Amino acid sequence: PASYRNQLFTNNIHGRRINNDLLRKVGSGYVASHGPDLMRSEDPWFMGVTLAYGPGGEVYVAWAGPRGIVFDRSLDGGWTFGDDKVIADNPGGWDIPLPGMARHNGLPVTATDVSPGANRGSIYVNWIDERNGDTDVFVLASRDKGESWGDPVRVNDDPMGNGKAQLFTWMAVDPEDGSVNVVFLDRRSTGDPSQAVTLARSTDGGRSFQNFPVDQVQFSCTDLVFYGDYLAIAAFGGRVVAVWPHCLESGGQALSAALFSFPPGRGPIRPRPDLG
Repeated sequence: PASYRNQLFTNNIHGRRINNDLLRKVGSGYVASHGPDLMRSEDPWFMGVTLAYGPGGEVYVAWAGPRGIVFDRSLDGGWTFGDDKVIADNPGGWDIPLPGMARHNGLPVTATDVSPGANRGSIYVNWIDERNGDTDVFVLASRDKGESWGDPVRVNDDPMGNGKAQLFTWMAVDPEDGSVNVVFLDRRSTGDPSQAVTLARSTDGGRSFQNFPVDQVQFSCTDLVFYGDYLAIAAFGGRVVAVWPHCLESGGQALSAALFSFPPGRGPIRPRPDLG
């Protein structure tokens, strides 16, 4: 909607706030000025807040707190918000220590379906918790702008309660086909503190997921190296790119990436001869 345009909300983790930047078109570009902050936090560890926009200009916010995964929304472009709503438990909290990682979190990630598909307008929240005795990846969906929520769907498809950890989830919803794509580190086939990488994909609105292992040699990190707090993923028109830090035997780090190419809205991988 035109009334919500030229406003940009960003999560400022170092400033412990959600910024509101106002964009003004000048010539062939834009000039930004800082508007009133959408929210501020007194918590020095503020980071577990993610923002998403709905197809009608709605603003959705989810975060992890002492009560669980909390959600709020604005239906007027971010000017006002309703009552905070706890939408899921997160046993173990979002700060979850694991061997080989100086710091690990399962903070929630929020995304929306803005595609023209059947699940347009759906809101998805993705996180990690220990409800099954080890860290698993979950996605929760709402089909009515956050009024109600379904049950959490377990994303990783290894045996439940097997003691194998999944780490650092992140999510992207394809704006063309509406597929829900999730990347995470995966210890199902490794021993602590080694991990591989898995991409999970849903083409039915987050109701079920198919897991695809990334073809990379497993790697180990140490508590002496700060791995980071996030992975990254983007999706468009069936093409999915996942990015993650990769610990090296030398003790350093490198960024690794994997490109998946799917028939839009479908699960099976389409071969990419140009990638070898």
